Amino acid sequence: MSESDETIDWSKTTFEGSRREQLRRWHALSLRQRLEALDRLSDLAGPDAVREKGARYGGKGKDKVKRARRYSG
Repeated sequence: MSESDETIDWSKTTFEGSRREQLRRWHALSLRQRLEALDRLSDLAGPDAVREKGARYGGKGKDKVKRARRYSG
């Protein structure tokens, strides 16, 4: 075994472990850091993603879900 293999935390290599690590790091951030991160992420996502999220939580998205369920089967 090489030296780098011994330093790997294999519990973080699963989907579940990766998610736990993401949450742990997110909770370690201050409020200011969280808000800055959300601001950067919304910039990366672009205006379409923000609009879609707004529609989803504004009530219009519920109609889309109902229509999708009706046509899906």
